[in-house]
Amino acid sequence: ATPHEPKNVAKRIGMLCGIGFLTGISLGPLLTMAAFLDPSIITTAFMGASVIFGSFSLAALYSRDRAYLYLGGTLVSIMGWMLIAGLANIFFRSQLIFQVQIYVGLVVFCLFV
Repeated sequence: ATPHEPKNVAKRIGMLCGIGFLTGISLGPLLTMAAFLDPSIITTAFMGASVIFGSFSLAALYSRDRAYLYLGGTLVSIMGWMLIAGLANIFFRSQLIFQVQIYVGLVVFCLFV
């Protein structure tokens, strides 16, 4: 890790740009495949992720007393129960458990943002 000092700013920005470049290169084939299937997938995913991230970021910024800061423990506990239910569902093969996991997982990960 490079400490945050004025002499390391250029190095840190270079590292950030390098990681961004390598991430973009690695996503290229996936985006090409998605664009081949349906070009609107990319814009829909980008706009949806942007709206969700922006909404939850603004909610966290304007909350009083950092009320959302303490959600982490509860959310991790819910994820633990989801893991147990997922492992049990390997044996039970219940469609209900699968559907509950999908929607509870969506809510939990939205709350993590």
